[in-house]
Amino acid sequence: MKPSDLLGSKATHQPLRAWLKTWSNGVRPTPNIVIVTGASGVGKTTLVTTLSEAVGLHPQMCEVGNLKASLAQANTPTFLGQRRLAILDDSSFLSRREWKDLEKTLSLNPIPLVLIAESERDVAWPIRRGALVIRTPPPTRQNLIELLALHTDRLGLPHDEADWNQIADVASTWRAAILRLRTSPHARCSVEHGDSK
Repeated sequence: MKPSDLLGSKATHQPLRAWLKTWSNGVRPTPNIVIVTGASGVGKTTLVTTLSEAVGLHPQMCEVGNLKASLAQANTPTFLGQRRLAILDDSSFLSRREWKDLEKTLSLNPIPLVLIAESERDVAWPIRRGALVIRTPPPTRQNLIELLALHTDRLGLPHDEADWNQIADVASTWRAAILRLRTSPHARCSVEHGDSK
């Protein structure tokens, strides 16, 4: 995915992009923690990984069960010398002990880190204090229709604006819209037609 494929509020993208650009230029950004919040399926992880790749960073997904090692690896360049960006997805589900471990690790080595959560309140206070918080709003109906048009082309499906409108009326997130498109009658017919060749 390219940054131009990201739909939605540019006001959401710009602060994150600026923060990522600082890190890609070799300067430790201040604050060193960004919290990206929003409902499940609104594109938080896609936003972070797409923009980080666009500025030349390698998105390093951190494993909750192996957080210390994941963060240590995120602080080293890739084989090709590319800077990594530590990303902790679904941080809403960390235990108190894991938050304490993360706080201790970051106090010893304050690396740039993106935490992805449904709400900033899901992030322990000592970690969210002073962090840059980016709230990812749900897509508008028009955003969803634009996304469906883009993915219809990518999937090689026939354009059906009535189908897009119907999906946009019931889907409230990017993920829900794409799943509905992929399971629409046109998509099923296209797959069946392709299998019969």
